[in-house]
Amino acid sequence: MHIFTLKKKILFFQQFASLSKSGLGLLPTLEHLQRQSLGPTLPVIINEFKVAAQQGRQLSLVFQKYESYFGKFPVALVKSGEVSGHLPENAQVIADYLEDMHKSISRLIVGLAYPLVLLHFFIIITPAAVFFTSGPMAYFTQVFTKFLFLYGSGTIIYFIYYIGKTKFKPLYDRIKLWPPVIGKLFNNLSLYKFSRGFAALYQSGLNTIESWQIAADLTDNEFLQTRLLSARGVLEQGRSVTQAFQAAGIFSEELIAMVSAGEASGNIDGMLRKAAEYLAEANQRTLQILMRLLPVLAYLIVAGIIAYNIITGYLHYWSELDKVLN
Repeated sequence: MHIFTLKKKILFFQQFASLSKSGLGLLPTLEHLQRQSLGPTLPVIINEFKVAAQQGRQLSLVFQKYESYFGKFPVALVKSGEVSGHLPENAQVIADYLEDMHKSISRLIVGLAYPLVLLHFFIIITPAAVFFTSGPMAYFTQVFTKFLFLYGSGTIIYFIYYIGKTKFKPLYDRIKLWPPVIGKLFNNLSLYKFSRGFAALYQSGLNTIESWQIAADLTDNEFLQTRLLSARGVLEQGRSVTQAFQAAGIFSEELIAMVSAGEASGNIDGMLRKAAEYLAEANQRTLQILMRLLPVLAYLIVAGIIAYNIITGYLHYWSELDKVLN
């Protein structure tokens, strides 16, 4: 199995972009990247890039071979960059996109770390009285039961997620867009990929219809992809890109207005890039909201555990008192 972490991808594309922009030739750039690469996998992949460059083949063919590791979005941007001559610029776009993703994941982990530690702490501490009144076995039974419930629930949720993603993907892709905050995050991320990919492919010289079709596949969401492909008919009828965006029915009025302004000025690819940046900023705002909501949810769970232990403790106390009195 190949090990190719997100950080390694970011570093690879950042270095590739900066070295390419410096005027260094393709082969010297690849040789430098190979020397700087860590781990057993990336140097092997870069060596395949070198062989392709020496044989005059496109690098995107090698990227496509490792699409499961690089992802559809980077591969599509590399391909369009080679066709249009904007490979260094597109490599920088990929690096920025992956870095934003890494920051989002890091914020999510940091935001949840304290509440999760607090949750585990209370699971261990709250039954402490049972240790002294009923013995170690009763205490460990209570702790184990709570952990079993916590991790069992998490396993069931992950199992449902995995089954939905693999076996019922069209339905899963539609349902994951429904939740108020998380759904918006998924939606904006998919539309960002489409807008940025469509801009790059359009700039590369591909015709509008082909660019639209390839970019629709970059969303990684079958529901949104279906809506975009249905709107492709508008382009096939010779109508404007703005009308195709409107026909898809999945874009905000602000984004459609941006596309319309770009089309009117003859700078549609530039405006599409700005639209993608707008979606990326919207994602960051949504993520900030999510970071405020998730800790609150964890605190509510902790409060529920405390309340449960207090109530059951008092019920046990009154039960024992009632036995003594009777």
